[in-house]
Amino acid sequence: MIRSSQLHLSLIGMLQSLCIFTVMTTATDSAAQDIKFAGMFGELGTLTGQFGRPTAVAVDNQGKIFVAERSNHRIQMCDEMGECQVYGSFGTGPGEFARPLG
Repeated sequence: MIRSSQLHLSLIGMLQSLCIFTVMTTATDSAAQDIKFAGMFGELGTLTGQFGRPTAVAVDNQGKIFVAERSNHRIQMCDEMGECQVYGSFGTGPGEFARPLG
């Protein structure tokens, strides 16, 4: 599992992909960091695991990745392998979103 303190996420251009990098600090030199590419998932679209204008990304203390999508009016919760679950749909009621920003 990747902890949020070890994780850096980037949204990549028009592909709307999520890149995952791990950042490890060595025990002997806290200034030295080893950054490794850990993976990438997602593409432009409306299906689960696809993103439509993602506006914010967050990681919880268990390594779950949360992506707010402006165009799809939803939040996706993903693991570092790219398995995602969708929460919400367009609207103003409970469990609904209108262009979430973060």
